[in-house]
Amino acid sequence: MSGSSGADRSPFLPKQPRSKATYERILAAAGAIFAERGWDELSTNAVAQAAGVSIGSLYRYFPDKLAIARAIAEREADFFCAAVMAALDTATSDCGPALAHALLESLTSPRAGGSGELGYSRLMGSACSEELGKMASEIEDLIEGRLASRLVEKISGLGESEARLKVKVSRALIKGMAAEIARSPGEEKALRAELERLLGICLTAP
Repeated sequence: MSGSSGADRSPFLPKQPRSKATYERILAAAGAIFAERGWDELSTNAVAQAAGVSIGSLYRYFPDKLAIARAIAEREADFFCAAVMAALDTATSDCGPALAHALLESLTSPRAGGSGELGYSRLMGSACSEELGKMASEIEDLIEGRLASRLVEKISGLGESEARLKVKVSRALIKGMAAEIARSPGEEKALRAELERLLGICLTAP
């Protein structure tokens, strides 16, 4: 994630508009392949072909498909953390229901690019390979620490260990409900309401 240690980013981060456009095209192609075909089909050759770039150009940004997966996961992680931080900053009180409502409003607001918590959880929750699992675990630890620290600041009387537990449970609820909404889109309104209720309980001060 931005500014975090332990999460290696692409060896070549673009600065020029043309390079940035190529970088974004590669990530978009990789995300589509992963979502539609899965980890096994996410090869550098397949991504380069889908993005319309040479394999040499792709390797300027990403040495292998794990580096591509990391870039996608870090981008979604950055969005998730930013959304949670915004929710905690704008919530009018430290009570669970207010925090839950602000959190869901922030996470589901329209944004350019990315695929939100559902797309992120497909990468982070997947046991596709030992390497991907290790990468996911590293980023999850960074997220939990960052969000737990903010919860400690926001919720009166909350300790670090309790905050980490609340982060774990809240993220599990959001991931699970996002997957259920994708499976049963006709029930989205009811599922979102139940998710907000459960998050309100989880985020209530001890």
